[in-house]
Amino acid sequence: MSCAGAAPGDPWRGAVLPGSQYLAGGVVGCAIGLVLPAVLRRLGRGGGRCAKARQANDRCPGGAAAADRAKRRPRRYAKRGVLLAGRGDAASAQQPGHSREVLCRDAVAWLEAMPTGGPMAGYLGGLPANSCIVTGVPDVHEVDPEHQMGIAGWKEWFMKVVVLLLSRLPEGSVAVLMQTDVKVPREGPRQRAGTGGSGAEGCYWEWVDKAHLALQAAAQVPETRLLWHKIILPDDRSPDAQGGGRSSSVAGYSHLLCFTRGGEAEALELAAFPDVARKGLATWVSGAGARVVEHVCRYVRERGCSVVVDPFCGEGAVLAIANCLGLSALGVELCAKRARAAQALDGQRLLEEDREERAAQHAAGAEEV
Repeated sequence: MSCAGAAPGDPWRGAVLPGSQYLAGGVVGCAIGLVLPAVLRRLGRGGGRCAKARQANDRCPGGAAAADRAKRRPRRYAKRGVLLAGRGDAASAQQPGHSREVLCRDAVAWLEAMPTGGPMAGYLGGLPANSCIVTGVPDVHEVDPEHQMGIAGWKEWFMKVVVLLLSRLPEGSVAVLMQTDVKVPREGPRQRAGTGGSGAEGCYWEWVDKAHLALQAAAQVPETRLLWHKIILPDDRSPDAQGGGRSSSVAGYSHLLCFTRGGEAEALELAAFPDVARKGLATWVSGAGARVVEHVCRYVRERGCSVVVDPFCGEGAVLAIANCLGLSALGVELCAKRARAAQALDGQRLLEEDREERAAQHAAGAEEV
């Protein structure tokens, strides 16, 4: 046995001690004798489970890989790093000939400064005649995180924003709103002071139906009418599809409401996509789903719109997908970080990811049957 750790000048350096090979062999043999039976017993206990797993894979077409796909949980969000172009390459995310502009400012102030829709609105700084609105009015937790506004105040704010959107709409155009209902606690002094709700933990007081609020607001805008009301559902096998939304205080579905002002009668088959549609992949928790946005952008394009306006654009899924379908896009976003993301989002990659996810879900579902 070589003594590699001996000090310099040590007479035993590099020497082999007599009988050391037998000592080492005895130690190794003893270790094997103690450890090996325990290892064998452990393998014996797991053998049944392994055998069952192998049998299950043998019965499943495609073996272990197919079994893994069958157990795969669907994604709700796209891979952000792949979808965002670099800062100097944001223009590459847009389709040739179709512009995208994102304004980093307060959307409500922007809408208030704009003239109401009418024949001359486009010439007076309003929305042009060939534009439409596709957006979602922000939720109470986004607008009032410190609970200063209160639920009643937020409802008034929500309706005010819907009135602004519809009154700025060019005559004959459409505004499509994507809204998710929420459950809110009972409002009390502690909540108004920003120290939390006054209800018991795990309870709520009221279901806020945003479709109802939007319809109430629309009734305040002359010549406004509802063209259609569809429902957005999460993907078939996602946790949201089994009941409840992304959290216990959010509905597991969303409203898709289409309003118009003036104009002509609507063709019966113009909005030819399902009344109950799947959301598709989003880029963030409050983001619009790629699949339903694609449906909506095809619809507004068929109506003759060439510019899509999203005053609460978030990370820009509506703008990016509009570009992919040959439409120009204008967005407004208060958060500078999200505004940059909205300018750089690659809509084509987002749609491709959504289609790949859809195909994977279909394959997994077919194998489970």
